[in-house]
Amino acid sequence: MFYLTGVPEIRSCIIHVAGADIYFHREIKMKSFIVISLLFLWLAFYGNLRDDNDSYAASLREGKALLFLNYVNVFDSYYELNPDYNGDVTHNVTAPSWLPANVDIQMFIENKRGYVFMPAYQGVYNNILKRTEGSVLVGVSDSSSLVTEAGRINKPSFIPSGYIVYMR
Repeated sequence: MFYLTGVPEIRSCIIHVAGADIYFHREIKMKSFIVISLLFLWLAFYGNLRDDNDSYAASLREGKALLFLNYVNVFDSYYELNPDYNGDVTHNVTAPSWLPANVDIQMFIENKRGYVFMPAYQGVYNNILKRTEGSVLVGVSDSSSLVTEAGRINKPSFIPSGYIVYMR
């Protein structure tokens, strides 16, 4: 909140900004006053802009997590019909028309184990864990293993380091 009180000739004034009072007891030149006012307006605008950016970033994280989990569901349906397949099934799996295509999400079956994986984006893994209630079937890959809530699991060579991974 920003407002100004003072005498009409602006010899003294009080500026109230977010509960803090700034007092001016000497004569203020109009240019200085305008500069200070613009500075306060810019600070207020910047604070709102940061809030909007944080909201937007949270929406992106949520969207990526939901997209990944939708791909997991589509993959599970494919896997149930083709458990003996070995190799990359990314292009074999048919997603519903409402599910946007995402080239970052890959699907693989090896030795009757299924994997869905995508690059780990900041905050997305935690969002997925929250939505799956801490599932041990979801982890993050490092150079040699998949790190899950249950511990470390050997990582297949086709999964790069730094990826969010669903295992079946």
